[in-house]
Amino acid sequence: MNKQGIIHEIQSSHAYGIRGDRARFVLKAPRNELLDAGFVWADKYLYERGISGKNHLNMRMFAKDHYYDYFEVEVDFTVLNLNYYFVLRDEREILYMGKDHFYDEEINDPWRMYHLASIFPEDEFKTPSWAAAAIVYQIFPDRFHPGEDDRNSSIWNGKISHNTFLGGTLKGIEDNLEYMQDLGVNTIYLTPLFKSSSNHRYNTTDYYEVDPRLGNKEDLRRLIQEMKRRKIRIVFDFVFNHTGYDFFAFRDIMEKGESSIYKDWYYIDGFPLKSERGKKPNYKSFGYFYGMPKVNLDHPEASQYFLDVAKYWVKNFDIDGLRMDVADEMSPRFLRSLREEVRSINPEILMIGEIWYDAKAWLKGDCFDTVMNYVFYHGVKELIGKGTMSPEDFLNEIGGLMGNYKKEVHHLLWNLIGSHDTPRFINEAKYSLKRQKLAVLLQMTMPGVPMIYYGDEVGMKGGRDPDNRRGMIWEEDKQNSDLLKEYKRLITLRKNEPLLVSGSFLVVDQDLVEDLLVFHRVSKNERISVIVNSGKNKTTVPGMKGRMDLLENRVIEGELVVKGLSGAIIK
Repeated sequence: MNKQGIIHEIQSSHAYGIRGDRARFVLKAPRNELLDAGFVWADKYLYERGISGKNHLNMRMFAKDHYYDYFEVEVDFTVLNLNYYFVLRDEREILYMGKDHFYDEEINDPWRMYHLASIFPEDEFKTPSWAAAAIVYQIFPDRFHPGEDDRNSSIWNGKISHNTFLGGTLKGIEDNLEYMQDLGVNTIYLTPLFKSSSNHRYNTTDYYEVDPRLGNKEDLRRLIQEMKRRKIRIVFDFVFNHTGYDFFAFRDIMEKGESSIYKDWYYIDGFPLKSERGKKPNYKSFGYFYGMPKVNLDHPEASQYFLDVAKYWVKNFDIDGLRMDVADEMSPRFLRSLREEVRSINPEILMIGEIWYDAKAWLKGDCFDTVMNYVFYHGVKELIGKGTMSPEDFLNEIGGLMGNYKKEVHHLLWNLIGSHDTPRFINEAKYSLKRQKLAVLLQMTMPGVPMIYYGDEVGMKGGRDPDNRRGMIWEEDKQNSDLLKEYKRLITLRKNEPLLVSGSFLVVDQDLVEDLLVFHRVSKNERISVIVNSGKNKTTVPGMKGRMDLLENRVIEGELVVKGLSGAIIK
């Protein structure tokens, strides 16, 4: 047995309390190393006194990645302190894994066992009750709609540059809520709407004001009220990692230099400030762009300022979520304070981080509830969009997230196939509608929350920024009605099948299905199977006779045949 590769870490996503009276344990083992794993636990104090004995449970393998299998078990936690160890079996031997060593015999000495001390309610990873059922629609406000009939088609549909303003407004979003409701979305994520000198508004000038190009606070209140009436939630995009060049604190530093009372709000390497387009400034900034100076969020006054900003909008505008830009470059201490402060106002508010890679360090329950799932994005782009990834490798990428993230996160990950920071999926897929439809099928059936970038549903094209931020296509004769119909169908299907929202994720052994991607969403009594054929040739799937094909609304009489670049959802 490969002892060095078997991993269990206390005080991590491998051992923690869930739902107050339960605890979850995870064991990580080299791929295909173990035939099975068991979990043995005892009440520390009663076991030491000989009053009670051990409890034996089987662990379930719930995820795989490229190199590891992940096993889990949940137990009732009604004790003060829990002792436990693992029983490991491969083809040659059975070993017992304690906190420091492997043993050939059952472990009886409590000192050799792992320990999980008392679980406290404040340590529980609490996530909003509504979040898993969200269907998110991302809007880039300047490019959505100007409102009423003010859209100048020659400008709106023309070529854009990084500096182009098309004139989208909050009124334009309000006027088209019925469109989004008809699409089936129930959550709208707005990229920044605070006062700024740019069309993207990620260089904020005033965090307490709506950008006048979009409207004013009354327009925003009216939009949110109308959204609430339609049972649509709203997520704001906050940019606290950096400010705009013209933000009052940084402007004061430019004017007063080293004598500015705000100089410690930023990371400044020397005076005078050096900021020249195309050159690295002598202060920290986002991506070395001189116009986005990075904030020192560990500075008490700066930290308090931005905490107050967040609380202002949560308290006065009834927002449902905060998406934090460049979250991985922000102070963890600040993020923990931010979560605590806004949750004190609204316990059901959702915290989303922009992190493009493995985000487990931010998903412990003290910073974010979820992240924008760019791991999913990359996998779908490679598997379906470009055809350069195998189904097995895709499932390994997803399995790595499932294995390393806490269980509470699995159903909340924002699964996107494109955003304002990526080329449109249709471009990545060489303009294949079949590929985009298949990607959306995965979005709507895999664990996590589907996030739709405005216009994807009508077939909008776009390369790299700024081309991916064109004005929304509203003329019906220019929209792809077939693609729009498919989005609506799959969104409706997801809403009608609770398993697609909260069912456990069970991966099928890829050796049994060759080049197909197959997985199940399961509960105790139900199962939905999802089959995705990312290849170009049709394939027969065994064992589906007599089951219901939810996509075709028919009972399968014979063998199920899945055409190339298509999928099936079977119940």
